[in-house]
Amino acid sequence: MANYQNAYPALPGLASGAPDSPAAAIAAGAPLNDGDMDAATRQAKRRRVLHEANPPRATNQEVQDAVKRELCVHMENATGAAGIPPWALAMQNQLNDMQSIQRNAATFAPDHAIFPVRNAAGNLPVGFPNNRLELDNLTPAQLQIRLNFYGLPAAPAATRLERLKMHLGIRP
Repeated sequence: MANYQNAYPALPGLASGAPDSPAAAIAAGAPLNDGDMDAATRQAKRRRVLHEANPPRATNQEVQDAVKRELCVHMENATGAAGIPPWALAMQNQLNDMQSIQRNAATFAPDHAIFPVRNAAGNLPVGFPNNRLELDNLTPAQLQIRLNFYGLPAAPAATRLERLKMHLGIRP
């Protein structure tokens, strides 16, 4: 049986004090199991719902932390299990990217969370902006790095941000 290579601490409670769906800490070396994936997914979904409440009861950062933890737990379970063919992992990555693009298409406010998409090599970007405001405030150099990462053209300079947003599924 395969084991976790990394530890995933439990996330702290929500700053608002709203009821969360906590996922237990996972120790490095613990056996991989579906229950961990289910718990991480429940927590991420709950925090997304709380973030979309009026008024929001979960911050962007709290949502991002839960989504990142969910992705890490799922990825480790997917790649650590014996016998998963490479095509299945590639298909899962494509499905995750399509879900990120769908979520990004529903973001309108500057503080709404945005989700990363993999590049052609299957890599997720490092230092991805947490929300639309952070994306809109990228410096020209940071924007150029993102365009290069996704293999998008840099010219014309006036439409760089719009091209990046379109690639991520975000409406300009």
